[in-house]
Amino acid sequence: MKKILIALFIIVLLASCTPEEAGVSSDKGTNETTQTAIKDIKMQMIDSDDVSINDLKGNIIIIDFWASWCGPCRNSIPFYNRMSDKYAEQGLIIIGINVNEGESTIKKAKEDININYFLALPDEKFSTHFKVQGIPAMFMFDREGKLIEEFVGYSPGLDNKIESLIMDNI
Repeated sequence: MKKILIALFIIVLLASCTPEEAGVSSDKGTNETTQTAIKDIKMQMIDSDDVSINDLKGNIIIIDFWASWCGPCRNSIPFYNRMSDKYAEQGLIIIGINVNEGESTIKKAKEDININYFLALPDEKFSTHFKVQGIPAMFMFDREGKLIEEFVGYSPGLDNKIESLIMDNI
């Protein structure tokens, strides 16, 4: 019985994390709920004051849903660190929203993985609002708060595509 429970746990854990091959949403820029409600979202941040997306208007915003136990999520972090270093002064803000871990786990992951961008505490309303089906899930918004693109999953092949979108909107 114990082996069955462990096997089920592993299956659920793996199913929660998307495969390494990333998929692009087919309805980019047309998710009306995301576009209109993004302005009203307030996030409880790690190591800083709470932030409202509306306060960030005028910047390019990347919201990345992640977890420290998710391999593809961890693989994407160095890329987001580089993008934050490279484009923050030009108006890029990256916010990682953890999907299900506590503050102490998130802070430890931030230190262990050297995450240099903003992190927010988990809040089920965000993943529900954004219709997150797997992680990592990335949503990019332009300076007016309109959805530019969304990706579920991560592979290094996405790096050039995401950076190109950043440069097109900076």
